[in-house]
Amino acid sequence: MMSLSIGPISLPFDRFLILVCLAIVFIVGAFAAKKDKTSVDGSIAGVFILAMLAARTSFVAQYWSEYQADFWSIIDIRDGGFDGWAAIIVGSISLIAFAWKLPKARKALIKAYSAGVLVWGITTLSLSVLNDTSQQLPSIVVKQLDGETVD
Repeated sequence: MMSLSIGPISLPFDRFLILVCLAIVFIVGAFAAKKDKTSVDGSIAGVFILAMLAARTSFVAQYWSEYQADFWSIIDIRDGGFDGWAAIIVGSISLIAFAWKLPKARKALIKAYSAGVLVWGITTLSLSVLNDTSQQLPSIVVKQLDGETVD
């Protein structure tokens, strides 16, 4: 997994990409909402929070046997446990709900999220192409001191 390291801080690239796309959504949303003299910041934050809570809850439910031994480990997000599909589904549903509830901000929300999803999709697709072209180490067999071979 690729990661971005700045001084003592190291962040996996997929989570860094989500933060960059969130910033893009906020910026595009602010410019798009300025035209309609409305604000979409709260809606954007609400959709993001709901999506991340759903992603974490779904992941914990999938691996409940590991989490039930230590209940507090559920809130320890350093393990990177998020279900992407749950985030996409709940994020889409909550985006539709916010857009339905705020018709004046509907265009700004759609433009903002479209920009964020477009950047995320292009970057993810580019990274997957790069990972597919990387070279794999050759398979070698070595002998241990007792004569047993190990791959």
